Amino acid sequence: MATKQATDGAPKSAANTNSYALDATLALAVSANLYRDADGVLLIPFVAVVALHVPLLGLAIFHLISSRKPRDESSVTIPGFCNASLMLAAMGGTIAIAAVRGDITVGLLAFVLFAVGCRILSSLARLIAFCEERIESPIATMRRLAPIWFVCAIVIGGMLALPCATNPGVPDYKYDAFGHISACVQTAISVACLHGATALDIQGDLQPFGQLLLLTLLQFSGVVFSIIALALIRPFLARPPTVRRVLSIAILLQLVGAAVLFPAWNASDTPTTLSRVWWSLMHSTSALWNGGVTLSPSGLANYLDAPAVFLVVTALSVIGSLGIPVVIALLQRAPNEKETSRTPLRGNVPTIEALLAFQMLAVTTVGLVWFEHPTGPFAENRPALPFEIDQQQPALQEMDGPARWQAAVYTSATARSAGMSGVPVSQGTLSWASVRLMFGNMLVGGGLAGTGGGLRITFLIFLFVGLVGRKSKAAYPALPSAPRVLIAVALWLVFNGLSIVVMLSLVDAAEYAIVFDSIAAANSNGYATGLTPYLPPVAKLVMTCLMIVGRWLPLLLWFALLRGFFVKERAVG
Repeated sequence: MATKQATDGAPKSAANTNSYALDATLALAVSANLYRDADGVLLIPFVAVVALHVPLLGLAIFHLISSRKPRDESSVTIPGFCNASLMLAAMGGTIAIAAVRGDITVGLLAFVLFAVGCRILSSLARLIAFCEERIESPIATMRRLAPIWFVCAIVIGGMLALPCATNPGVPDYKYDAFGHISACVQTAISVACLHGATALDIQGDLQPFGQLLLLTLLQFSGVVFSIIALALIRPFLARPPTVRRVLSIAILLQLVGAAVLFPAWNASDTPTTLSRVWWSLMHSTSALWNGGVTLSPSGLANYLDAPAVFLVVTALSVIGSLGIPVVIALLQRAPNEKETSRTPLRGNVPTIEALLAFQMLAVTTVGLVWFEHPTGPFAENRPALPFEIDQQQPALQEMDGPARWQAAVYTSATARSAGMSGVPVSQGTLSWASVRLMFGNMLVGGGLAGTGGGLRITFLIFLFVGLVGRKSKAAYPALPSAPRVLIAVALWLVFNGLSIVVMLSLVDAAEYAIVFDSIAAANSNGYATGLTPYLPPVAKLVMTCLMIVGRWLPLLLWFALLRGFFVKERAVG
C-alpha cells in the first residue's frame, strides 16, 4: 500500500512542481509587458524584455518535447497548459505576428496573452470541478472561492494603478500616489462586489487594458457569487441544476443580450464597431450579474427610450436578481410528487420568491410614479436641490407620463439588484417618499439564488413559514425559526446603521449624499449620488471595506440560518 501511495504521489508532485514553474515564468513575462507608459511603449530595454520571456518560451518548448513521449513518461508535462498542437500553432502565430509587425515584442506579447488565457481557463475549469463536487457544502465552497476572489480583486486593483491601465493625466504619482492607488483599489473592489459605483470613470479614466481587467473581474465575480448562491438555494430546488449548466446559461444569456444591444448604441458613444461590441458585452454582463457597472457617466439615462436597451437590461437584471437556478426551476416541467415530497416547502420556494419579486417590482413602480408626479401630494416633500441637474439625466418628476412609467419600471427592476443608474438620485431629484422606497429595495435586495445585494427577499418566505408554517416546521426541523430570521434582519440593519455612522464621521459633505451612498455600498447597489470619486483616500478605503462586508455578510447569515440542510464539510485534500 505504501509503495502504491508513493508511486501515485510522484506524478502529482512533479505536476505541482511544473505548475509552479509555469506560474513563475508567466509572472516574469507578464511583468515585462506591464511595464509600459500610458501610450503602451515599453519602459525597459529590449534585451531585458526578451530575457524575461526566455523562461516561458523555454518551458513551452519543453512542454512540446515532453508531450511527444509515451504517456507513462509524460508526467513532467505542464498541467492545465494546452495540447501540443495548440501550442505549436501559438508559437507559429507568435513568429508570424512579429514578422508582420516588424517588432518581436508584439509577437512575444501575443504569446504571453495566449499562455495567460490557457492558464486562466485551466484554473477556472479545476475550480468549477471542485465546486461541482462540493456544491452540497456552501461553507467549503466559500472557503475555496473567497480567498481567490479577494486576491484577484486586490491584484487587479494594483494593476489599474499602472500607467498602461489608466489614461494620461489620471495618475498623480508625484503628489497623490496614495490617492490614486486607493481609487484604483476602490474601483476594483466595487466591481468585484458587484456594486458598480467606482472612484474612477471606467470609460474616461481607463485605457482599454484597464477596462478589460474590470470586465474580467466582473465576469469572475459573477461566477463566484452565482456558484455560492446555487449552493445556498440547492436544498429548496426539486431538480437542482449543476454548476456547469448555470454558467453555460449565463454565458448564453450574455451573448444574446450583447447581440440585441449591439445596434442600439449612439454613434457618439460608440464610434467604431469594436467600441459597440465592447459596450454591448460590458452592459450585458453587468446587467446579468447585477454588477451596477455602466460605461457612460450619466448611466443609461440616454437609452431608456431605446427599446432594446430598456428590455435587455431590465430582463437580465430581473433574471440575475432572481438567479438562474430559480429561472430554470420556473421554466422546467413541474416536479412530480416524489420530487416535491423530499424537497422542503414542496419545492415552492422559486415560485414564491418570483411572485414576491414581481409584486415588489409592481409596488415600487407604482410608488415611484405616484411619489414623483409633478402635482401629486409628495411633489414638494423632497430635499432641497443644491445644484442644477445634469440635462442628460432628467429627474422622474420632469418626465412626461409614459416616460415616467418606463423609467419607474427600469428603476424598480434595478433598485434592489443591478443598480445600473438610469435616473438621478442626488439630493433634490427624488421625493423623500421615493428615497425611502429606494432604501427599502436596497435593503431587501435580490433573491437567494441570484447575485443581487441586500439581505435577500427570501427572508420574507422563511419569516412567514417560521410564524405560521407549523406543518412545514414539523416536517423539516432545520427550517429557521422566526426569531432566528429576525435576528439576521436586525444584524443587517445594525450593519447598515454602523456604515452610515462611520461614513458620516469621515466625510465632510451633504448628509443626504453620505447616507445614500453608504446604504448603496453596504447593499452592493450601483445607484449613487456621485460622491465616491471625491471621497478622501481613507474614506475610500473604509467604503471599500463596507462593500466587502456587505457582499459577504448576507451569505454567511444565510449559511447560519440554513446550515441544517447542508452536508458537513469534508477535509479538503
